[in-house]
Amino acid sequence: PNDVIVQIPSNDTDRKIFLQKEFAMFKDTEIYSKYFNQNVAIIGKSIGEICYWACKSKKSVIAALNVDGVIANAIKVKEDTPKANKQSKDFHFVKMYEMHCNIKGVGTAKLMVGERRYGQKVTYCLTAIQI
Repeated sequence: PNDVIVQIPSNDTDRKIFLQKEFAMFKDTEIYSKYFNQNVAIIGKSIGEICYWACKSKKSVIAALNVDGVIANAIKVKEDTPKANKQSKDFHFVKMYEMHCNIKGVGTAKLMVGERRYGQKVTYCLTAIQI
């Protein structure tokens, strides 16, 4: 397969705008997670959170651009109840999962997935982290 070369903007604001444009195609889609053995939704609110956090570094931008592969291949490293009001009130999550996935050239991507009362899994946030 051919690698795609993408020019990533150098500042947070431009990276956020870049990611918002790239993520427009993912709004209200679902990607199958091997770990959960079910689809994980990407909703409009998810895109806002991903763009907000991922714009902080170029590695996080690359991780976010690989969202489909991260969701498909991430494994759970931690499970907890929602800590932030935004997670429980805005997204209606009853459980949060921290998941990790290795990405070539980036290292580890951290994916936060929330679970709603009726079992639906929804992407909350995606960034690159150092372990």
